[in-house]
Amino acid sequence: SGIPVWPWRPHLRFAHQAAAFAHPVVLRNAVPERWAARQKWSPSYLSKRMGTIRGVYQNTNRWFGPYFDERKPLAGQVERVNPYRTDLKLPGSQLVKRITAKSSSTNKGFVYFSGSVDELGSWAIEDIQPLDELLSLNPTISSVNAWLGPPNVIAHCHYDGYHNFYVQLYGRKRFWLAAPSAWPWLQPAPFLHPGHAQCQVNLSHVSSKPPSPHREQGQVQLLEVELQPGDLLYMPPLWFHHVQSLDTSISVNVWTDSDQSEVAADMFSQRSPGLKWLHLEELQIRATAAVLIVQSFLKMVCSQHDCSAQLRYKVETTKGVPEAWLFLHNLYKARFEPQISSQRLKLTAWPKGNSVVCERKVLINSDQEQNVSKSFRERGDQLMAVDGFQQELHQYAKHLAGHAAKLPWHTRAIWLGNLVEKVLAEHVGAQLVARILLECVLCLH
Repeated sequence: SGIPVWPWRPHLRFAHQAAAFAHPVVLRNAVPERWAARQKWSPSYLSKRMGTIRGVYQNTNRWFGPYFDERKPLAGQVERVNPYRTDLKLPGSQLVKRITAKSSSTNKGFVYFSGSVDELGSWAIEDIQPLDELLSLNPTISSVNAWLGPPNVIAHCHYDGYHNFYVQLYGRKRFWLAAPSAWPWLQPAPFLHPGHAQCQVNLSHVSSKPPSPHREQGQVQLLEVELQPGDLLYMPPLWFHHVQSLDTSISVNVWTDSDQSEVAADMFSQRSPGLKWLHLEELQIRATAAVLIVQSFLKMVCSQHDCSAQLRYKVETTKGVPEAWLFLHNLYKARFEPQISSQRLKLTAWPKGNSVVCERKVLINSDQEQNVSKSFRERGDQLMAVDGFQQELHQYAKHLAGHAAKLPWHTRAIWLGNLVEKVLAEHVGAQLVARILLECVLCLH
């Protein structure tokens, strides 16, 4: 399949072994073979055991995604790409009837359940014991979920920040997976966006082609695997996956928090030294501080690690261009430009119309150019002259660089991109993050 298949060795702690391998792997004849659910969980069995199921998804098409997180700062600025209900309540017998119907799309549309296994009933967790090994990477921060759906439904390409042990119990499912380093090509939505972590590249065509162990999507290698009943698929944190049910399907997965998500959480919790200027009305000062801070920690990270390894979007010349600027260039191109060019997200203008970052004429509107009123360098020099700021900035960047060194090389860029968006948004608001990153792009062309 292009994904290693490991035999089951009961005496080994396979969860830690798989996590150390840091690559998707399938285990056959593994611990799920000892579950009562492996023998009992069929549609007819669940139909008899389940009560009313809440949180059922319903859609007019077979696509469930991209997910829309209303808590994200840009949620009020964009519309849902694929609106579907997530609050349907159905008796268990009715849910099973709809996912096993000869035509899974009735006049009421497709349905799909994804939620806590406890939603099926208190008996369900007993049917999937022992769970210890699947929870062993982080038992205190974990969730156990059930997935019930009809044939041919699709979960949109996305990544999760957790270790994912995915068990197929009934029917078959096909997964297409790509490494986290594929982010410039798969273009996950911005961290501030309600579709965060969902690919903006459409992979719908892969499900209509014959199975292949390796498939090229641009310059991305997609690994493909078909899960049979009893198979256990391990997916490391931040690996992209696009999933299609081939039959009526019943699955269980366990998410556990990862060391790298804890490292990233600590990075996010650090107070930016530029927040002392949040009270200032002059937005350009706050924006300049934000860019200086982002540049500072990216410069330190890139001096210790190769930030150019995952660059897709080239500039006319990279000679003399700091890697930190190239990283910001790629961040905008991969995450924000698809939103702006498709007009799903409006590019917000500066309140006074003037640029903040570039030191030369930059494009403000499609038919207008304006000179910068104050140079970015002059404002930066003013801030650096403030007593204590330069030392605070150095300590902040040093702390973040130290934590970034603990992140795997192939996921580091995604975590850093999320952090860049968070820091910029803290200083100027989420609506202006795309504008600042765009000016970083324009400065390089």
